[in-house]
Amino acid sequence: MTPLTFNLDCGEALDGRHLIATGLRLDGTSDDDMHAHYCEHTESKPVHPMVSLTYQLTPALPEDGLDRDIYATVQLDPPADPAFWDEILAPGAERDATPGATHTDGAIGPFILPEATERVTVHLVEATLTTGDQFSTSAGPNPALGEIVVDLSTGSARWQPT
Repeated sequence: MTPLTFNLDCGEALDGRHLIATGLRLDGTSDDDMHAHYCEHTESKPVHPMVSLTYQLTPALPEDGLDRDIYATVQLDPPADPAFWDEILAPGAERDATPGATHTDGAIGPFILPEATERVTVHLVEATLTTGDQFSTSAGPNPALGEIVVDLSTGSARWQPT
């Protein structure tokens, strides 16, 4: 898998910030030193590339953060081998909090990307941060933001707002 770059306008998130999905970043493999524990790798488990969906939020998030975040689930088409992987993947996330920045760079992942994958769908929800690093969806009327659908055969991405 080679990294994929795009510039996909996903509208507003996190208190009116503008969300732009910027691509799929290659992070390693599911059996490497960094990801093996995260993926619960065993000798019999298939090895796949690990990728993250990258994004930017403008204006930048405050340095002390918000009590809100973007939570995501990922669905692969076709799905990964169900003997080893869940149909819906729940990856982690990361963000850069550079003081004085005009935007915040972030990533959702990593998650596996088997060679046979044709499409990646990332479902985004605005969530409230709670104690213990747990997420709880917003009590607001529409906590779901939408879905980013990446077609790997064409290298294109589209936004489907909720």
